[in-house]
Amino acid sequence: MNEKDTTLLCVVLNKEDMVLVCSQVKGESANPVQSNFGMCDEEELRKIYKIKEVEMKTISLFDSIINRISTKEIVTL
Repeated sequence: MNEKDTTLLCVVLNKEDMVLVCSQVKGESANPVQSNFGMCDEEELRKIYKIKEVEMKTISLFDSIINRISTKEIVTL
């Protein structure tokens, strides 16, 4: 991943489905998101996802963001 990339596809699959999906995707596999997380501006992410300092004392920034994304998806389905 680099600054010029415009699209990122994130999925969770079992092994059988992963083989099928990967055969259809053009592009490169990226490292897991958490390993690339250090490339992001932490303060900007906290602002975007409205994460307060008190929350950071009990849960990681990565987990806070994942919780918000997954909760939003559940609510909008």
